[in-house]
Amino acid sequence: MLGLIGHGFGYLVGGDLTGMVQEAYPLFMIMELTSSLGLTFLLSLLALAMITVQTLRRGADPKRLLFLVWTFFVLMLTLSQFRFIYLYTFNISVLFALLYRQARLMTEGRQMNPQQSRLISAAFLLVILLPTLSMSWGYLNFPPQPADGDWPVSMKRLSAISEPTSYFDHPNSTPEYGVVSAWDYGNWILYMAKRPVVANNFQVGVQDSTRLLLAEKESEWSSLMDKRKARYVATDWDIIYKKLGSLCQWVGEDISTYMQFSRQGDAITLKPTDRLKRTLIARLHLTDGQGLGRFRLVYESPSIRGTSPPTSQVKIFEYLPGALITGAAPEGESVSARIELLTNQGRRFTYNGTATSRHGIYEIRVPYSAGKQGDVKALGNYTIQAGAVRKTVMVSERDVLEGRKVLV
Repeated sequence: MLGLIGHGFGYLVGGDLTGMVQEAYPLFMIMELTSSLGLTFLLSLLALAMITVQTLRRGADPKRLLFLVWTFFVLMLTLSQFRFIYLYTFNISVLFALLYRQARLMTEGRQMNPQQSRLISAAFLLVILLPTLSMSWGYLNFPPQPADGDWPVSMKRLSAISEPTSYFDHPNSTPEYGVVSAWDYGNWILYMAKRPVVANNFQVGVQDSTRLLLAEKESEWSSLMDKRKARYVATDWDIIYKKLGSLCQWVGEDISTYMQFSRQGDAITLKPTDRLKRTLIARLHLTDGQGLGRFRLVYESPSIRGTSPPTSQVKIFEYLPGALITGAAPEGESVSARIELLTNQGRRFTYNGTATSRHGIYEIRVPYSAGKQGDVKALGNYTIQAGAVRKTVMVSERDVLEGRKVLV
């Protein structure tokens, strides 16, 4: 019990999240005191000090005492983690109302004429509201978007092509499957696609999702996908080129082993290392899951990012058993299974799975089926090639979903 309490307290004050999650930084490390938010915060402290002094002088009024205890508690949370400023904003509203009321009482107590009293009250109200006016004006003219770029349309499509689950909005219960992505995309998937996630914005499941995205061996990602009952992986360009540093921090890795940085004047060039190219996130997003017999591309978004190679901003992959193509070939012979595919954006690519014959037998696991109706369609059957021998084999959707063997 003490350990659970300690863990909860550590989460509230930042704990291990400090330095990894920007919203978990202490307030003084994020906020500039001269900004609109900073001035509003300082003014709220002035109001809080005034109300505290009044309460001490007049005696403990139950209503004020309750408000003060609540406000001090939320203030401590806000000082420890920037994200709790969202809770403190309600207290700020009440504090400003009390501060304005006190100003009105002061002007009335000095027996001013009504016009002077109104002018002073209006001026004081303007002083209270001034720090937030510029911020409010900015939000009115440039309202924040719920999600970046292609994510809204991609999540709408994920909702359409995937089966609904139970308990997607009940984290205490276990749904039929989950969706893997970077942890800070978790709530987008929950709210827009209405599908459960392996990791969310409260850092639940972040270790497993991060280890999965950076896994370099098939045994690692299969183990984690099966452990978390994950069926889909949502990838995007930013995970590789903007969020990689955060992923490395979560698992204690050095980003320089994944990405090389070079500067030419004001331009910074990023070059993935061989290690990054072996990770699941890179093999899925940059190569369409080439050779990954249990992952198939089911959707890609319209916007293109990057140049080497150019790729859609968001891609969605399905994790499934995959059909096992098996046949005979000379010992040590390299065998390939190729199939032509067409994505929902009209892009053609070739999936290529390979294996080496052992004891005269080869096995190639493949994720795509011929004739499946969906956003990504096969344009024919698999072509199996072993040396100079070439054959065509048909793989059904049932073969892929049930992990059945297909004999050549």
